[in-house]
Amino acid sequence: GLGAGSNVIPGVWLPGTKLPERSDQIELALGESLAYGGHVLAGIWALRMKGRSFARSPDELSEPYFTREEIGEPWARYNRFLMQNKALYAGSALSAPLAVYHSEASVAFDFTTAYPAFINTTQALLQGHVPFDILFSQDIDKLASYNTLLLCSQRCLSEDEIEAISNFVISGGNLIVTGQSGLYDQNRRERADYGLKKLTGVSAFDRQAEMIHSNRRRKGEVILFTGAPELAGVKSGSTTVQRAIPGPLPEVVDSVRSILGNALPGYLEAPPSVAVTVFSTSGGGVAIHLLNYDNRNVLQNIHLSFPGGPPLKTALCRVLSPDGPEYENVIQEEGGRLVIPKMKTYTCLVWEK
Repeated sequence: GLGAGSNVIPGVWLPGTKLPERSDQIELALGESLAYGGHVLAGIWALRMKGRSFARSPDELSEPYFTREEIGEPWARYNRFLMQNKALYAGSALSAPLAVYHSEASVAFDFTTAYPAFINTTQALLQGHVPFDILFSQDIDKLASYNTLLLCSQRCLSEDEIEAISNFVISGGNLIVTGQSGLYDQNRRERADYGLKKLTGVSAFDRQAEMIHSNRRRKGEVILFTGAPELAGVKSGSTTVQRAIPGPLPEVVDSVRSILGNALPGYLEAPPSVAVTVFSTSGGGVAIHLLNYDNRNVLQNIHLSFPGGPPLKTALCRVLSPDGPEYENVIQEEGGRLVIPKMKTYTCLVWEK
């Protein structure tokens, strides 16, 4: 496959889900894969036999699903786009200044807190147009490659993890913490006090601690949200994650934008349905991928600005989309701000050396 790092498989593989039946559903299933690195496996569900669920006659029982015209046209169009733009995806690497920490111990021993906190936070970042990566416990040695670490109610942390996070902040990295992160060790044994107390400056015994507490440790900045805003309204002990973003959570997203500053690749002005990812291409270029999850509605005049300057100052931006040539236009305004007149499902902005 052409993907970078990991495979993105659409939800049609999950138990209880259905195959996409409309053009917009197929575009979204394949566009999501393109937006996260591009992988040919994302569309192989269309090779399944129709079977009794989708065949219109006995002769169609053994025909592939994609032979239905309404299925085959968008499926072929998106796969053709991937093959025609291999260089954009092959060997590409996700480029994000922000890492959201996924603690293996927290998910294993504190699932009903750690999992909804992680899901709600990443959903809010997607809807807030903030590109991010996910940093897993086993990859914590890669922490130094990020500008900011977001630790959202990951309460079970080992001493090694706390030491790595402390060194990251002392060396100039930024840290945003929510809730009781670090209250327990990796085996869910409760500590006498927060494991991150030296970084946040807040103790578990500080009854009057502010809801938002800022602290600076050496070169890095630390922001603590003591009330775990990502868990507002989440039922304790429930494994069901609510779809709505908790009311206070945008404050965390705003803090992420503020602490990143010019390290944020760009500011996107678009509805919450549009997600953005940034990749470095194998040829030294930069690709910004936009995905509209509400793709039954064509969006008008999406704005993208770059306070820290364009991704490549010596390169012009070109726009690519499998949705058709009418979606491959861009207007450059004064100050380097870009306007995309029309967007349907998936659009890619590319700067090449």
